[in-house]
Amino acid sequence: MWILVIILIGVVIFGLIAGFFYTRSIQKKIERGELKEAPEIKTVDEECCGQHEICEKESLLAAVSKQIEYYDDEELDRFKGHPSDNYTEEEINEFREIMYTMKEEEVAGWCRSLQLRGIEIPDELKDEYGRASAETVEANLREVIRKDSPFNPAYYGKLSIILQELIDKRKKEMLDYEEYMKELIELVKKARGKSANSYPESIKTPGMRALYDNLGQNEYLAIRAHEVIKENALVGFRDNRLKQRKLIKALAKLLGDEMAQMIYDIIKLHDEYGKGYC
Repeated sequence: MWILVIILIGVVIFGLIAGFFYTRSIQKKIERGELKEAPEIKTVDEECCGQHEICEKESLLAAVSKQIEYYDDEELDRFKGHPSDNYTEEEINEFREIMYTMKEEEVAGWCRSLQLRGIEIPDELKDEYGRASAETVEANLREVIRKDSPFNPAYYGKLSIILQELIDKRKKEMLDYEEYMKELIELVKKARGKSANSYPESIKTPGMRALYDNLGQNEYLAIRAHEVIKENALVGFRDNRLKQRKLIKALAKLLGDEMAQMIYDIIKLHDEYGKGYC
């Protein structure tokens, strides 16, 4: 945990230093007359899913960085500006050989690299590329669902079923690539909490949403469970068995023994509950 904190602090410090030198460099260029004003800072489209390997705004697999990364494919630079529908079979095979000798998770970055270099993928390879990128997105989404599922098993369980249904449709070619990616992107937004969900107005926090989803979407029961937790979650209960039992016993009066244990296993992961109240 401390290692992660140190790394995050280091990233923030690096960003501040880089920002300082960038600003100073721009200011000097303005003073020398090389620039009239500072270049406009472009923000990410608010409709972008936030998971840039799945973003449909800039190549479906756009990365945050504008830095070009090569994949032992420098020879492809000669195709800059080459129309995607005008490659010879030999040139197409050159692209294909590179694509199929890299790791599956590298395909997205490679296609982003080509985009930044002004190189268009041959039309004949776009379906193959589409399948590879779709599989990468699916794998990433499965991992997000797997990691976040303990925080809200009912919600992420539904997303997992929807994902599998989408994958089955893709494999049976029931959806074209563009339609498939749109549905997949919407699913990603839901998985990352960036899509509007139909929760009652009273269900405001992630913890309350977890209660609502895992109590059969019963608003009254979710609110009552929330109140019971606030009244009985003693500070430090996660590390104290006596305090745990007190909370579970209070929940059991409302929900029954089995459901109380299940809800406890969920809410202990949420910081809004996990720190305790009294």
